[in-house]
Amino acid sequence: MNKRICIVLIVLGVLTAGLCGGVSAKMDAGSDAWVKISGVPDEYVGVTDGIDGTRENSYAWAMEIFDGYLWVGTNRNIFGTMFTMGGMPTPGGIPVEIPPITDMRPGIYRMDLATEEWETYYVPDDMTGGMSPVPMGIDLGYRMMKTFEMEGGEPVLYIGSLGYTTSLIAIDGDGGMERVFTMSGERLLSIRGIAEHEGYLFWATEDTSGGVMKATPALWYAKDPLGAFRGEPSVVYPRVNVPEEWLGERGAEILDMVSYNGALYVFFLPYEDNEGFWCGKLTMNCEDYTWDLIVGDQSLGARYPAGMGSPVNGGAVPIVFKNKVYVGTMDGAAFRLMNGISQPVPGDLTMGGTHGMQIYRFGSNDKWDHVMPKHNVRDDETLAVLNGFENPYNKYIWRFGIQENRLYAGTFDIGTGTQVISAAFGMDAPELPTPPGFDMFWTVDGEQWREVTSDGFGDKFNYGTRAFVTDPATDTLYMGTANPFYGCQIWKKVA
Repeated sequence: MNKRICIVLIVLGVLTAGLCGGVSAKMDAGSDAWVKISGVPDEYVGVTDGIDGTRENSYAWAMEIFDGYLWVGTNRNIFGTMFTMGGMPTPGGIPVEIPPITDMRPGIYRMDLATEEWETYYVPDDMTGGMSPVPMGIDLGYRMMKTFEMEGGEPVLYIGSLGYTTSLIAIDGDGGMERVFTMSGERLLSIRGIAEHEGYLFWATEDTSGGVMKATPALWYAKDPLGAFRGEPSVVYPRVNVPEEWLGERGAEILDMVSYNGALYVFFLPYEDNEGFWCGKLTMNCEDYTWDLIVGDQSLGARYPAGMGSPVNGGAVPIVFKNKVYVGTMDGAAFRLMNGISQPVPGDLTMGGTHGMQIYRFGSNDKWDHVMPKHNVRDDETLAVLNGFENPYNKYIWRFGIQENRLYAGTFDIGTGTQVISAAFGMDAPELPTPPGFDMFWTVDGEQWREVTSDGFGDKFNYGTRAFVTDPATDTLYMGTANPFYGCQIWKKVA
């Protein structure tokens, strides 16, 4: 693969995966009403947002409710970084939709739930000491957030970072912040999976202690990570080993996990060519644990084949809704390209082809069926049309949100990216089957899905629904967008 192309794909992958006029910030879809609560509330399309008035906050990468605030963690300038590091010729010029790089330090922001006023909580110090025109911090982004309360203790907000040093960051109820776990390596690392299970907090990253370049996922846990760290800053947390035979030659990473029915379901994203996601079921008794392979290599005892039979289903994200686990998939072709595992076809702007994603559901008996499209659809040609909510450019069922009796599913739609990148490289843009911008749907039963938007709330620059969180006190649902052109946006829907 051309080295520059590889760099472009890696940067986009690690930080992932003639324009519209303005519209009202209140979006109505049946009984849905979403309101924009960051930046400019009206006429916001193509207007700088990014929470703090910067286009460089590309994604609302993680969100959580804690201590009377809505917390948001960002990453920085995905497309600007991609073009700069790739150094590729752009006969069409760098599109005006791509912001210039001025500061690569991400931020942790919070909004007072009572007043809806925003403030910057934390931006890492400039590690360059002012020697670089572009400040850089120890963190390149904040990928996951989780409120955790140990038995008899106070709630703590835990945040997973991305960087060559990845950290589990703890914020207490007094606003104090400490890095309770760190791990460094020779490539970018992140904590993208954090879950509460049976009184423990679990977090996932790689184990780089052996110095090997193979991606070796590690699962760490503690009843009170912050308390353990304060008691002994050099604390070594217990870990769960992943079976070596599950990892292949290139290894894998843990994309996400969920606690359900007395077990922790762990979703692996393999680095092998043409390999779908794996799902392992972890049960623990004190310090003893047992793995069962639910989705993966059937010769190793998996109930279902990797990716549920499709290598396109390379990753998966779960959520528990009405005592069932719903699982949205990610395009494995896009993942392998963006991580330099596969080579792109010259002129391909679709990251490995147009493959709409699916949603599966399973219960306590571990029986899986797809619910989008419906489980009774088996014909491959029909599935190809119906996948991705009938949009083959939906590469990712990115995140789920819950409000009252509704499950919301949001997507990553690559349509906008294909238009911007093709213009920069002087190529003809592909014809899109649906308007650019993320899609969002909701369901009450997993059988019927109702559309909220198919165009990013009228903003083509909103190409993904990156994060959802529900306020447990009011049942207000918050959503943060992926918008690497004019900055991420935050929306809410009142119950």
